Amino acid sequence: MAASVIINLWSAPRCCSTALMYSFAQRSDTTVMDEPLYASWLAKHPECARPYREELLRASELDGRKVVASLLSLGPEGGVLFLKHIGKFIEDLEDTDLVTSSRCVHVFLVRNRVEKSLVSFGEGAKSTLLESSYPHLVQLYSRLRDLGRQALVVVSEDIVSRPRVMLARICQHAGLAMDPQQLSWQPGPKEYDGVWAKHWYRNVWASSGFEASVGSHKKAMSIPDDQKALLEEVIPFWAFMKRRAVRAACLAGESSGPEGSVKGGTHEFHQDPRNARVLIGIRDGVSGDFSLVPRSCASVSVLDSGFLLGDGAWEGIRLHNGRLLFFREHVDRLYQAMKALDISMDVSKEEVREMVEATTTANGMVGGVHIRLIVSRGLKLTPYQSPAATVGWPTIVVIPEHKAASPEVKEKGIKLITSAFRRARPDTQDPAINCLSKNTCISACIHAVNSGYHECLMLDPQGFVATCNSTNFIMVKAGVVLSPTTDYQLHGITRQNMLDLAREAGYEVRERNFTLIEVYDADECFVTGTFAGAIPVVAIDGRVIGEGRRGEVTRELQQRYGELCDKQ
Repeated sequence: MAASVIINLWSAPRCCSTALMYSFAQRSDTTVMDEPLYASWLAKHPECARPYREELLRASELDGRKVVASLLSLGPEGGVLFLKHIGKFIEDLEDTDLVTSSRCVHVFLVRNRVEKSLVSFGEGAKSTLLESSYPHLVQLYSRLRDLGRQALVVVSEDIVSRPRVMLARICQHAGLAMDPQQLSWQPGPKEYDGVWAKHWYRNVWASSGFEASVGSHKKAMSIPDDQKALLEEVIPFWAFMKRRAVRAACLAGESSGPEGSVKGGTHEFHQDPRNARVLIGIRDGVSGDFSLVPRSCASVSVLDSGFLLGDGAWEGIRLHNGRLLFFREHVDRLYQAMKALDISMDVSKEEVREMVEATTTANGMVGGVHIRLIVSRGLKLTPYQSPAATVGWPTIVVIPEHKAASPEVKEKGIKLITSAFRRARPDTQDPAINCLSKNTCISACIHAVNSGYHECLMLDPQGFVATCNSTNFIMVKAGVVLSPTTDYQLHGITRQNMLDLAREAGYEVRERNFTLIEVYDADECFVTGTFAGAIPVVAIDGRVIGEGRRGEVTRELQQRYGELCDKQ
């Protein structure tokens, strides 16, 4: 007799693996086994103390390969065999049929609070990298990927808090329907518990379901210094697994995940699946090293000036036909901001360009790419404003994405609402600096979204039209192209290109203050930005602009701007 489906649960320590075993034991079609590879693994590690060590070794087969062979012949005929394992037990068995057989499905169980996996061993089991199991989990996951096998990663805390949702997903992975009986069980010891159960299973024995079986899931714990050192070793492996976890919030439709999209507005886009694997360039200001890091792993320190204080500046750059559009203008503006913020750049403009090009080249990017180039003052010794608390040189980040503006938005346009949030005076926050701190613009953006509009039109302190929360604003009246002065707006590179193109096309161009009343009476309005070029504005504050559609001047400038980009 042999099961038609074998579910291998590969767990990190101190997860809800025993509760999951009890859950699957409630199914009429399933036989469960508690850590059948434990003894064979323990026999290979005499340094790993256990109070039940001799009892377990005397009663068990110690040849792991023989154990695997016997497991493959067990289980209810045509039914399910559920095998609970701790991840490290797979050691030296990665090439066996337990991994490679098509009858076997694999579920990985990890913790959200990984530190709790390390400090709650007790009873003679010392916390080590080996005991944590995380390196073995990563190795097995990689092995399954090489074999073309799909593994499921789940988080223990999700199962405890949302058992119905997570059990359904685990069963689906095994080709099963969830049985409602899996949500509860009788308290107390089970006949299939391992000999170690009296040392580890106190909480789950007292439970009749997942919520009461949590144990260390909710208990606050002090982390000793030696465990903090171990945590540094474990974190990279744990983070690898957790990034691949299917989370309860996503399954319940409460979170869209990284594959989502932005609907409407100047930055409408649908996430390109290639972006999940994009490499991000990071220059560490302390070591001076520039590295390319997978998007899922890319991060800067929580003590970085940009994160702590919004202390830095950024540029948005397009890659088009293999060329970085208007790169000189962008990098000049960036260095002007660095000078204004008194951030000392230890790299040249050409070296910055090399970082950007190295990143796009590594990703095989040629066009249809939007790049966010970010520079912060660098790492802080402590959360404090003073530049004296900065360690090393600026942090530089290059984030390239396959991202193109929506053709529909560029034709049909957007609707604006006037913001109650004003642009700041230059002696408050100079609008010429594309600074990381964007609180006022974000407040305006929130106002627009919550009011059902795409973007906010922002006024200066005197009440004149200044700009939008993420783009520059231009209007057309009687054939004259009118732009607000740059006193209270970013000196937009796309904005300047549009004004230059308008002059070349024979239009009169004026830069002056104007009011909302003039805007309401405009023949055309449009906004400009690096991402989309020019986007028509068809209504402001509920008032139709012109004929309520893209105007001819806007259309012509869009065409001329596209031709200009092609010539770069």
